[in-house]
Amino acid sequence: MTVVKLIFLAHVTATLFMCGVIWFVQVVHYPLFLNVGTTQFKAYENAHRDLITWVVTPPMLIEGLTAVLLLWQRPQGVAIKYLWIGLGLLLMIWFSTWFVQVPQHNRLTQGFSPHAQKPMRPGRQ
Repeated sequence: MTVVKLIFLAHVTATLFMCGVIWFVQVVHYPLFLNVGTTQFKAYENAHRDLITWVVTPPMLIEGLTAVLLLWQRPQGVAIKYLWIGLGLLLMIWFSTWFVQVPQHNRLTQGFSPHAQKPMRPGRQ
């Protein structure tokens, strides 16, 4: 197997893994937050945030690294524009993660909030 094929396979594997994680979290894990209860919620959210980091960081790094490597080692028959589009979409996902989801989880580490999914407005705690 060539290096390019290995890079591509690692990229596809990391991407599919992350898709599965996101579906699981959205469909199963987040709805269960409602059953935790307000007294245990802070500890539960902190544990969720700490543990999910170990699950998502390695594949996110592999996905990012391989997306860049694919630009350098382009698979035969794949137009460069598609690799740039893929990298752009990945950067959008990372931007959303760091500037939308992470701040919402940081809010939830302070305790249960039924409005945590709504962006905070200036002056609103």
